[in-house]
Amino acid sequence: MITVEAPDNSKAKAATGLKAAVGILEKWGASGEQGTAILRVSRSTYARAKRSDPGWEVNLDEDQLTRISLVLNMHAALRIVFDNPENLYGFMAMPNHNAYFEGRPRWNSLAKAVSCPSMKCSSASIACGVLSGKPGCPFRVA
Repeated sequence: MITVEAPDNSKAKAATGLKAAVGILEKWGASGEQGTAILRVSRSTYARAKRSDPGWEVNLDEDQLTRISLVLNMHAALRIVFDNPENLYGFMAMPNHNAYFEGRPRWNSLAKAVSCPSMKCSSASIACGVLSGKPGCPFRVA
């Protein structure tokens, strides 16, 4: 009997997720520097994902995949709340005057929230904190 192993396409899946996350961050108004910090990828990897080269694959660690998941899930939550593109993509860049944000846009706080030590807080608690304006990460950087 001949056994055929399924191809390992985790690098291709990682590239697809990274491309989607980079596209979302760009639409939210994050700069390349902020995007690389949020996703914890190099500038060259971020630029390559932004180009959306077909067939490109990338090796990402668990932390980087978690960060991608965080961005994708926050975007999915915003799609549930908003049906117009202005709010869907503009919400994260809007100034928020709640005490936690102090007039900063939400994605700015996302960049700080994902810098918690070893991503010990769950992506759900970070996402809820960033979207609601109430701190959701006990390790957040003030």
